[in-house]
Amino acid sequence: MGGARAIAFTEPRLGPVIVGSFLGNYWPMAQQVYAVDPAPLPVTHTNFRHAVLQTTLHLRAETPLRARIRGRRTRGRDGHDEIVGRVVDVRQGIAAPSNNSFPVETTLVVETAEGLVTVGGGGAFVEDVEAESVTLELDDDERAADE
Repeated sequence: MGGARAIAFTEPRLGPVIVGSFLGNYWPMAQQVYAVDPAPLPVTHTNFRHAVLQTTLHLRAETPLRARIRGRRTRGRDGHDEIVGRVVDVRQGIAAPSNNSFPVETTLVVETAEGLVTVGGGGAFVEDVEAESVTLELDDDERAADE
């Protein structure tokens, strides 16, 4: 087998802790040398960090974004919701420069008819919604208002 080593674990809640530890402790020490181009829209992500990265890249390119988020409220209501609205902000530490307020914060801020809603990934507890999937689309309403 050579010198390769691996860790296997069966507790599904352990994975996010290990990834969070890596992103919070080691990732900030690295220097970004390349960032991928934004993905063509529409695009659906079930991995929330991918959605946050793509949102960051699109917002930096001044792409007006609308998000459709399937998830659950972290407080108050049971069941699943679909949140739809214009993405107005993202807080993250994945792509330089980071703008998160704590090391593992990955949050989308979406303006809905009900007001601003914060969205986090699996295990979210700081945000209003824990996302299961995020679909990013071009916000044609915003683009039309600019023209």
